[in-house]
Amino acid sequence: MRKLSIVIPAYNETKTIVEVLKRVTEAPLPPGIEREIIVVDDGSTDGTGEILKNYQDRFCIIFRAKNGGKGAALKEGFKAATGDYILIQDADLELDPGCYPALLQPILAGQAEIVFGSRFLGRPARGPISFYGGLLLTKIFNLLFASRLTDMSTCYKLFPARFLSQAINLKHDDFVFDIVELTHLLVSGGKIAEVPVKYTPRLTREGKKLNWRHGLRCFLAVLKLNLRTAARFLLAGGTGAAVNLFFLYLFTDFFGLWYLYSSVLSFCLAVWVSFTLQKFWVFQDKSRVWLSRQVLLFLAVAVFNLFLNTGLMYVLVDFLRLYYLLAQIIVAGIIATGSFLTYRNFIFLSVS
Repeated sequence: MRKLSIVIPAYNETKTIVEVLKRVTEAPLPPGIEREIIVVDDGSTDGTGEILKNYQDRFCIIFRAKNGGKGAALKEGFKAATGDYILIQDADLELDPGCYPALLQPILAGQAEIVFGSRFLGRPARGPISFYGGLLLTKIFNLLFASRLTDMSTCYKLFPARFLSQAINLKHDDFVFDIVELTHLLVSGGKIAEVPVKYTPRLTREGKKLNWRHGLRCFLAVLKLNLRTAARFLLAGGTGAAVNLFFLYLFTDFFGLWYLYSSVLSFCLAVWVSFTLQKFWVFQDKSRVWLSRQVLLFLAVAVFNLFLNTGLMYVLVDFLRLYYLLAQIIVAGIIATGSFLTYRNFIFLSVS
């Protein structure tokens, strides 16, 4: 018998909390799965906590003295969880607990280790602006982290308990924890499947708490997650350029080779150094699968960038009359951005 821990963060949800608990309790589960229900009252001021006191003999109820944010509430719930798998259930009834069997099916079938319930698969309902903001954020996340999610903002994230210790130690305590940090942790840690779920959106006047400010914070958090990898990418690229210049000078001035021969040799050495750094340090791709293909693709990108650099420089300097140093800065930025996305999305396997 395997246990599913259902963690429900709640803040000022007097209108829905009773119905949520009823539906979560009655939701069907596949054979061999038992449920553990954990509710965290995140310092509610509208009487939600008083309602939850009536359920203390049936469920694990945790009361926080002050509101700390959805992330803080989830962390408290995670600490109390004893299940083999963890599922997040919001207390607003936007998502239907009747979807539990569909969420569990890919795991029970051995098709995935982690499951997201997507509001955009199947026939998605129309939602508020935050609903479509979540879709845009997902597209940006996919671009930066080479993932293929359709809905990173969904509350329905089902994952094995082995992620709990890492999740509890994540930085944020607000919505950024659930939408960005936890998503990034799970995408980086295992095979994910998405299944369509039934979505009934509610508006701000009905208690919806997300707004454009939450979306902006999540967007900035996504960018910040990528900063360390981007910094390593630039450092690795700079190292490759330094290697190229060093060996060009060494082969030409010390060994007396014709400069074009020296240029080819130094270019090959620089590509190899850069490839090694990008694969094993920047994107932390330890896989040896398709190594030869990765080398060839990396070399092809390097050669393409060489021609692209020359062509763009010619256009910017000779046709647009830009100062050549300014032109090179612009071209370098274009090539660096394109290379970063190409390496992450098409060459290296890791999502760091």
